Amino acid sequence: MYALHNWQLVRIHGRDPLALLQGQITADVRALDDGTGVNGALCTPKGRMVASFGVARRGDDVLLSVPKDRVQALSGALAKYLPFFGCSIEALDWHGVGLTEPGSEAISIALGNGLFESWSESPAADAADGWEALRIEHNLPWVDTLTDQAFTPQQLNLQSTGGISFTKGCYTGQEVVARTEHLGKVKKFAHRVTLSGDCRPGDLSLEGRKVGTLCHVAGDHGIAVMDPSISACECPGGRVTEPSLPYPITSPIKRRSNG
Repeated sequence: MYALHNWQLVRIHGRDPLALLQGQITADVRALDDGTGVNGALCTPKGRMVASFGVARRGDDVLLSVPKDRVQALSGALAKYLPFFGCSIEALDWHGVGLTEPGSEAISIALGNGLFESWSESPAADAADGWEALRIEHNLPWVDTLTDQAFTPQQLNLQSTGGISFTKGCYTGQEVVARTEHLGKVKKFAHRVTLSGDCRPGDLSLEGRKVGTLCHVAGDHGIAVMDPSISACECPGGRVTEPSLPYPITSPIKRRSNG
């Protein structure tokens, strides 16, 4: 059990938060059962992610588990739509833990590849540090200040971890996300990598050209968005090797068309 020190639970509530978020984020909030959640993202009209999060329903409210450094950006992006749906947004003083099985608390969010978040109003006893390192081990990246509007949802593998609905209808950025999936044009996407040296997040380079981005670092492992054909390259302060995928990159659209 890991403490979510760097995540914040945010509540969208009011007249119709489901309609608001159904038209703004990649996940299908109407399909969620009460108290459960999945991955999701908020995109620009060009399909670039402003924030990634866990999204869950609780009664008539929608809850978002957001990295603390993206709460302001998320709130700002949603602010212009809130009045049209009679909604408001607020940060909750709830406590979250990361788990390797579904939680029994009020809110349980499935992140993919065997990891879950569990949120409640009471603090958890004996929660350990290291949640970000565990997410890196499971290749579950997130949008932070470095990667603001840098990637499409597919580049962070959300189509493989339950974070994109291709049947829910329109939302901001949906046309780009759907076209990318139909055409299969994702040349660089998130891999778990091995690091050597004093590595820091930033651009990856090979023979003087940029070949990707090292997004997250924990010890001698990280997550890099890169071309799978590249086996090794340079990063700020060190070297990236051994890109791997602990889960298959899937395409719901292609599965339906081939079925």
